[in-house]
Amino acid sequence: MRARLRLLDSIEKMRKLLTLNKEAELNCDSLMEDIDYCKVFSREDLEKLIAPFIEKFKNVVKQAV
Repeated sequence: MRARLRLLDSIEKMRKLLTLNKEAELNCDSLMEDIDYCKVFSREDLEKLIAPFIEKFKNVVKQAV
């Protein structure tokens, strides 16, 4: 559970950095059994990852309206 919260916190920090920069690094220390995770993401990478969720959100909003 703690690893999940650390990962979510790291993702939120990366997302905020991407609002100002074209690239940001995702760092999560001790993600699993003292294994660290580090990856560089671009805005395009993040947009591709969240595209299915954005479409679902748009559909929900359309139905609500």
